[in-house]
Amino acid sequence: MKNSKKMTIIIVFVLLISAIALMLLYCHEPLTEPAGSPILSYNSTAWPIFRGDRQLTGYVKSIPENPKVAWRFRAEEMVDAGPVFSNNRIYFGDTEGTFYCLELHTGKPVWQKKISDGISASALLLSGVCYVGSQSGEFFALSMADGKLLWRYKCEGQISGSANYFMEQGQLRIIFGSYDFKLHCLDAKTGKELWSVPTGNYINGAPAVEDNRIVFGGCDGYLRTIDAGSGKEQLKLKLKSYIPASPAIYDSITYVALYGQKILAINGENKILWSYASDADAAFLSSPAVNREVVVIGDRDGLVHILNRVDGEKIAEFQTAGDIAVGPIISDKRGLVTDKDGFIYIFDLATGKEIWNYQLGPAITAPPAICGNKIIIADNNGNITAFTK
Repeated sequence: MKNSKKMTIIIVFVLLISAIALMLLYCHEPLTEPAGSPILSYNSTAWPIFRGDRQLTGYVKSIPENPKVAWRFRAEEMVDAGPVFSNNRIYFGDTEGTFYCLELHTGKPVWQKKISDGISASALLLSGVCYVGSQSGEFFALSMADGKLLWRYKCEGQISGSANYFMEQGQLRIIFGSYDFKLHCLDAKTGKELWSVPTGNYINGAPAVEDNRIVFGGCDGYLRTIDAGSGKEQLKLKLKSYIPASPAIYDSITYVALYGQKILAINGENKILWSYASDADAAFLSSPAVNREVVVIGDRDGLVHILNRVDGEKIAEFQTAGDIAVGPIISDKRGLVTDKDGFIYIFDLATGKEIWNYQLGPAITAPPAICGNKIIIADNNGNITAFTK
C-alpha cells in the first residue's frame, strides 16, 4: 500500500513538472539566434529587426482583422524609431536619446537608460544584445536584459537607418549606414570596424541582406551591391533620383523606391526588370513591402500603391488621410499602413478596400511592428500603443 502511494505521488509530480515545462515552452519566445539563416523565416514569434527580416520585406504571416487597444505607454519624448520586440520585451529609443525596454504583454517598464542625444533608428536584437545607432553618430551594443553598455563605436555622422547583420566564418557582423557617407561593418562582439564602403552622400535607410549580398542606396542616387565577406563593391547602378529609404529583397530581386515617384525591380545582375512611375506628383519616402505576389508602397500624398510583383502593373490603390512617412507591413491578403494624421489602416491587397482604421491622434513617423496577434505603434507624442486581436 505504501509503495502504491509513493508511486502515485511520483507520477503526479512528474506530470506536474511536465505540464509546467510545456507551459513555459509555449508561453515564452525563443532567443533570437543568428544561426546562418535569415533572422526571421516569416514564422517567427518576434520582430527583432526593422521591417521584420534581413531582406527588409515588411512581410508577416497574418495581420489581425479587427484589433483592439491592449495597453499604452508614454515615453518622455517623441518616438521616431520603430519598436522591435523579442522574448516578450519591446525595445525602442526616443528623440532625446533615452532607450526603453517594456514588457510586451503589459507595457510596464523593465528598464530605461539615457544613451545619446537622440535616436531615430529601430534597434536590432540578436542573442541577448541590442544594437542601435544615434543622431550623435554613436553606435551602441546594449544588454537586452538590463541595458548595460557592452561597447560603443563612433562614426562621423548621424545614424538614421537601422542596422542589419550577416555571418562570416561563424562570426556575427553588424552593418549600418551613416551621414558620414559610409556603410560600416563592425564585429558584433567588440565593436571593432572591419571595413567600410564610401559613397557620395548621406545614407538614410538600412541595408538589405540576402545570403552574402548586401544591397543599399543613398542620397547619391546609387544602388550598391556589396560582398559581405570582403566589403568590396560588386555592383553599382546609377538611378535618376536619390534613394531616401531602404530597399527590399525578395527571391534575389531588389525592390527600391526613388524620391522621383518611381519604384524599380532590379535583378542580381543590376538589370532593371520593371519600373513603375506614379501618376501622382508625390515622392516615395518610405520602404516597399513585398510578398510572393505584390509590392506595396505609400507616397507623400497618402496614396498606397499595390503592384504586381512580376511586372509592376498596378493592381489596386488605397487612400489614407495624411502623408505616409514609413513603409507598410503586409501579409498574403492584407496590408497595414500609418500616416501623419495619426491613422492606422488595415486594407485588402486584392481590392484596396479598407478593412479597419483607428486614429491615435498624433502623427506617426515611426515604423510599426507586427508579430502574431500583436501590433505595436509609436507616435510623435511619445505614446507606444499595443493592439491585439
